[in-house]
Amino acid sequence: MDVKLTILIPTYNREQGLKSLLKNLQSQGHTGEYKIVVSDNHSDYDVQQMVSREFDSTFADHITVNSWNFNIGMSSNISVSYLLVNTQWCWIISDDDEIMPHALDTVLGDIERFAYSDVMAVKYSLKDKVRHEDRSLKTLDEFMDYYDNDARKGELYYLSMLVNMEKAKKYLGFLTEYSYTYISFLIPLIKGLQDGKHVFVSQQELIKYSERAKDNWSAVRYVNVMLGVRTFADIDFALSSKQEKRLLKIVSANLPLIRCTSKTVQQSNRFRRKLVWKNSYFFFKRNSNYAVRLLCRILYLLRFDLYEFARTIYFKYINKTQQYS
Repeated sequence: MDVKLTILIPTYNREQGLKSLLKNLQSQGHTGEYKIVVSDNHSDYDVQQMVSREFDSTFADHITVNSWNFNIGMSSNISVSYLLVNTQWCWIISDDDEIMPHALDTVLGDIERFAYSDVMAVKYSLKDKVRHEDRSLKTLDEFMDYYDNDARKGELYYLSMLVNMEKAKKYLGFLTEYSYTYISFLIPLIKGLQDGKHVFVSQQELIKYSERAKDNWSAVRYVNVMLGVRTFADIDFALSSKQEKRLLKIVSANLPLIRCTSKTVQQSNRFRRKLVWKNSYFFFKRNSNYAVRLLCRILYLLRFDLYEFARTIYFKYINKTQQYS
């Protein structure tokens, strides 16, 4: 049988989540019609050993575990993992997402459905999160029109995506070159749309999105993502100034000012806090509306350090009052 699909799963230290995901896939049948590639970012446990222990050979023989010799970073692990795929199609999912019962039927059906079309990628809906309409986006302007919508804010960051690797091959080098942007997996979609390929957004809900564990989405990690997305402007898409500004606004839509501010002031090092705030200010200045830009400008000029201010108030007044009450 000619296997056309690789299910790609980047993972790091989520043994229970990965085990549950693999068992879910196994329960949906179609064994032998797809491969599974696990890109292990140097986890603290032996992923290959877990696979061998938990699954019989009928299923485990279709799983390849690639474990890096050191932790290459979350963004790089996602980007570089595409290099491990040698089938025509790739479905990339997160290691702790819950797969809906019909997911494999849908993905394999879509591979046949879009085999001879101009569709390069399929973006699926997320249960209880984002519900798409079935639509083929044929130009970058259509893509931006569709995603320039508050109801779909941040959805571009989610990984549940089916990619025709043959159609995307021309753009895959950008994944590693710009992995530091944290959303380099969007580059093939944008480049493909510019070259006449299509992105299909599907109403099919294949994934129940899991909120990330605190260790992965702490203040430090969130700030790293924010700084990474800010560098998306490094990429030359050969767009007009108006298109580029709009694209940057859309891809940054999942990073609201108030959250960036709250995460920034949680940085323990005062110098790093100011440096990060300066970078976030310029990020919002470039990509946000006038009200947000004005607020950023005021806060930046005042250099109002909320963290230090709160500490001063607490130790000078509140803590002192509690000690003597």
